[in-house]
Amino acid sequence: MKNIIIYLFTFLLTATSYAQIQFEASVNTNQVSVGERFQIKFELNANGSGFRAPSFSDFQVLSGPNQSTSMQWVNGNMSSSISYSYLLVPTKEGNLTIGSASIQVDGKSYETNPITITVTKGNQQQQQPANNGRQNNSQPKASNDITDNLFIKLYVDKNKVYQGEAIVATYKI
Repeated sequence: MKNIIIYLFTFLLTATSYAQIQFEASVNTNQVSVGERFQIKFELNANGSGFRAPSFSDFQVLSGPNQSTSMQWVNGNMSSSISYSYLLVPTKEGNLTIGSASIQVDGKSYETNPITITVTKGNQQQQQPANNGRQNNSQPKASNDITDNLFIKLYVDKNKVYQGEAIVATYKI
């Protein structure tokens, strides 16, 4: 009876270790305008290391890499995932390709498929309006630096905390 339990435990342990590893890239939209934001996410259904993002040469990176990790125990089975996301803005029109990202899992390298984004000409609200020689003071100039017009203050609910203790941070713009 003891040998059956050992064999069963060994079988269950090896069966869960052979779960198929998936590393995929996804976007929230495949068609954007010049100057419009979109998000790309690289998601791995295992624990990995050595993440290498693709080149974003045709895009401006507004945010990223933003890392998220998840671990779940369901009915005695553990699953984990890790994702890296970026907020991007295309800098030119056309069919732009985002290359493959790569990551290492147990010494083996995994890559995502490239993603093609169709970028169209920006709409009138995103483009600078034509003034026809007149100056329109109601619209801010594109050359204004946001740091001249932005102030952020951080408030916390506690000044002294212990390691692992939660605090509430409030940002006021």
